Amino acid sequence: MGEILAALVAMFAGLSIIPHYNALVANNTQETIDANAATQFQTMITGANKYVSANLQSLTASVPVGGATTEVPFATIATAGDVPTGFSATNVLGQAWHVYVRQPVSGEIQALVEGEGGQQLEPADMVKIAGLTGALGGYVPYNGMLGNLSSTEAVGTNWSLPLSGLPSPGAGRLVGNLVFGGADSTAIDTNSFLYRVGVPGHGELNTMNVALNMGDNDINSVGTLNATTVNAPTVNASTVNASAVNASQGNFSSTVYAAGQIGTGGYHPGQAIPGGWSGLSTMDMIAHGTIAAGTDNNGVYNVQVGSYGNGVHHGDIWASEAVSANVFRPSFVATAGNACNGVTIYGSGGNHNAMVTYTGDQARDTDGNPLSCVDGTWKASTGGGDISFYEILIPTSVPSDASVLISNPYTGGGSCPSGTVDRVVSYEYDSGSDATMGNDNLGYFLHACTAN
Repeated sequence: MGEILAALVAMFAGLSIIPHYNALVANNTQETIDANAATQFQTMITGANKYVSANLQSLTASVPVGGATTEVPFATIATAGDVPTGFSATNVLGQAWHVYVRQPVSGEIQALVEGEGGQQLEPADMVKIAGLTGALGGYVPYNGMLGNLSSTEAVGTNWSLPLSGLPSPGAGRLVGNLVFGGADSTAIDTNSFLYRVGVPGHGELNTMNVALNMGDNDINSVGTLNATTVNAPTVNASTVNASAVNASQGNFSSTVYAAGQIGTGGYHPGQAIPGGWSGLSTMDMIAHGTIAAGTDNNGVYNVQVGSYGNGVHHGDIWASEAVSANVFRPSFVATAGNACNGVTIYGSGGNHNAMVTYTGDQARDTDGNPLSCVDGTWKASTGGGDISFYEILIPTSVPSDASVLISNPYTGGGSCPSGTVDRVVSYEYDSGSDATMGNDNLGYFLHACTAN
């Protein structure tokens, strides 16, 4: 009998604690739901923050000032990658996420994150979820909740927002409040993050305080790069404005403009250039085209120097007026009497120095005497007091059989160079026999070629 009574007492004792156990389980379950709801709410607020921050300029331009709200679809935020992949459009309470933006004053964007439909929360759960979410999380209270709250005004841990004229999810549901574009914006996180858009009053959010290491990756589509120093193996830019550019090499596909001096080959810009002048200070220069200097009002160059062009060597110097030098030294050695007009000659550099001579060209002979291309033939220039000679032999019986005994050094025969006067300065006759002429009287005539 005693055992039966003991069993009955134990049974009634167990039945008495079941309600307390069920209440404990239910409370723990609600705690878990509230924690999950807060985590999801915080994730959605962060996603809205990212999206509006990235699109602040376009939203400021498109959302009417002081006008109605504009909804940003959940799918738009998810597609932008501002919430984790697979993040649900509804929370653990069955409330659907909605994001609305408005511009109460010019330049300030307000974003509301709301959970619409689904389960209505108990007052204690709303307060708990908002507190776990953080400063931006809030809810729509029931009328008279906590003494004087009203469903016409959303509240957070340190803010309140009248809902008149705004979309309201109704009492018992979640509301997040973000403000962008003001110095006191609630969405500003003044931690170590670098903002992609400008935030008025917070220039530090767009400022790097340490070196930026791109890890060998590119920086593309830079409008204007302002820097004290740029160190890079390669810089590709349409325009570079700098007080100094130091580089091991440079490749320019278009125009290079220098308002001051240029120095190359170890020479500093302006080195050895007279004061007031500007230009290039260098050691050697090779031009694969033409070097021209000085132009008149009609754009005609005063001096042109021909160089390599189209794979063919040129060595011409052309001046519009005079070419002056201490010594004029022709390098081509010609032979008096040889043809010269339209004749290809070769300089000391070999075949790559081939050129064509024309009437009027100047050269020299092996003795250094000047030669001119006159009437298609190299001829000696005998100006001033220069005199040249030649001698001929004429048999008196047959004058047409005359022969040249001594050739003129300039013409190579029995004649005077062009521009000189042919004068007989000496003659003598010799009578007798000659192995060539036979028995005849021979006349020896010495001719002098003198200036007019």
